[in-house]
Amino acid sequence: GVQTCALPISIQVMNDEINTFRPMLVADILVDKVQVGEWVDTDLVIKNKGKALAKDIEINVIGDISVEGNLLIESIRGGGGEIVQKIKMKFETPGDVPVIIKMQSTRIMDNKIFEDETGDMYLLWKQK
Repeated sequence: GVQTCALPISIQVMNDEINTFRPMLVADILVDKVQVGEWVDTDLVIKNKGKALAKDIEINVIGDISVEGNLLIESIRGGGGEIVQKIKMKFETPGDVPVIIKMQSTRIMDNKIFEDETGDMYLLWKQK
């Protein structure tokens, strides 16, 4: 009785381990000076805080801004790997601009897709 009971538990533990072994992406946008309606060069910093390598990363910036540049990244290693992507941004409205960055990545071992989101980000700019 005891041994048959132990098997499902160990499978569950293994599944939990696999579920924690995943890419976990966080994003940050580094902006200096911004003028409304003007394109500015900026750095998009993507960090992988998860244990697993993230591959085929797609980035989507949502908010009242336009973004130009490469929003596809081949891979970022796990355990704090970081990539700085050069992009251009244009603010469409003045003041605090709420921005959400959605990131989709694939785990190599089973091609499972994970989605991460960095929200509550406010980009502030001042007029001249």
